[in-house]
Amino acid sequence: MIAPLYMNLNIETVPNRYQKSSVASSNDYDVIKLTKFEPDEKDISSLYIRLNKPSRDVRAGWLIPAISLISIDHDFSDNPHFINYAGHIFNKFKDQTLDERTYFFIWYRDNLKNNDIDAYDYVLDLSKHGIYPLESEHSKYKNNLSLRVPPELTLKKRFNYRHFKGFVKDLYSNILQDEINLYARFMHIYQVMELSMDLALQAKMMEFKDTRKHLGIIREKLPDYFKESKLINAVYEFNDGNKDITNIILAANSKLHPSTGRNYNSAEKHVAIYDFRNMLVHNYYRFKDDIDISLFCDHLEFDILEILTKIIEADYYKEELKLRYLN
Repeated sequence: MIAPLYMNLNIETVPNRYQKSSVASSNDYDVIKLTKFEPDEKDISSLYIRLNKPSRDVRAGWLIPAISLISIDHDFSDNPHFINYAGHIFNKFKDQTLDERTYFFIWYRDNLKNNDIDAYDYVLDLSKHGIYPLESEHSKYKNNLSLRVPPELTLKKRFNYRHFKGFVKDLYSNILQDEINLYARFMHIYQVMELSMDLALQAKMMEFKDTRKHLGIIREKLPDYFKESKLINAVYEFNDGNKDITNIILAANSKLHPSTGRNYNSAEKHVAIYDFRNMLVHNYYRFKDDIDISLFCDHLEFDILEILTKIIEADYYKEELKLRYLN
C-alpha cells in the first residue's frame, strides 16, 4: 500500500481567494469529515437532499476534498459559493495537518434544520462514490464499482449509522474503510445478509399468520424458508427483486464455474451469492489462487446499503431493529 500523504492548511498553502471567504468566521456551518482511498481534487460537488414528502430537493451544501483547498486547477476555483464554503473549512482547520484522503461535507445549518434533516441520514449515500465517514481510520480500500463524483449530486436518505450499536455501526464506522483482506471483507458484508435473512424469515412467518394460511400450506411452504438460498432470495424480493445482476453473474461465471461446474448466465443473483459464500467457507484454500473476491465484495457492498435502507423504512423491521440493534 502507498504511504499516505499529508498536507497543512495554512496561509502559505491555501490560495488567497479561499482565505477571504465572507462566511469564514461564521458559526452557522457544520462539517462532517469523510475519507476516500484515491482522492481527487476535482471531486467537488454541490449537494442537494431529496425529500419525499413533499417531493423536492433541498440545497444542502458542498462535498469538498481537502486537496482542492490548496489548488485552483479545478472548475470551482472561481465559483463564489464554493469559495465561501472553502473559506469556512480553511478557518475551521487552519494550521492543521490533514491526510490527503480527507473530504468534507459542509452545509449551512439552517438549510437542514428548517427542513428537519439530519445530515448523517444521508452521508452513507456518498459510499456509492467510494467516500466513507471518517470516524477513526482513513480509507484503505477502493471499491472498483464506485461512481464518479458529478458537479451536482442529490443524496438519497439512508440511515444514521451512529444510532446503531454493535456490528452495523462498526461496519460503517471503520470496517468498510479499513478492511483490505478480501476474504474477511466479504464475510463482514455477508453478515448484513445474515441479519436480513433472519428478519425476512420472521416477516414471512408473520405474513403466514396475518393471512391466516391453512396449517397444511404453512407446513408445506415454511421449510423452504429455512434454506439459506431461499432466504437470500426473500431479501432481494423485499428489495425489489434480483435486479442489476450483471456484475455478480459475470463474477460468478468467471470465478465460480471452475469449482461448481455451473453456468450462471441463467441463474438468479441469490444462487450465485449462495454458491460463492459456500465456496469461500468450504473450498477457499483449494481455489484461493484462482478467484478474485473483490467484484463480489464491491457489488454486495452497494446491495447491503439498499437492503438496510429498505429494512429501516419498513415499520415491522424497524421495530425488530430497535429491539436488537439500535440504542
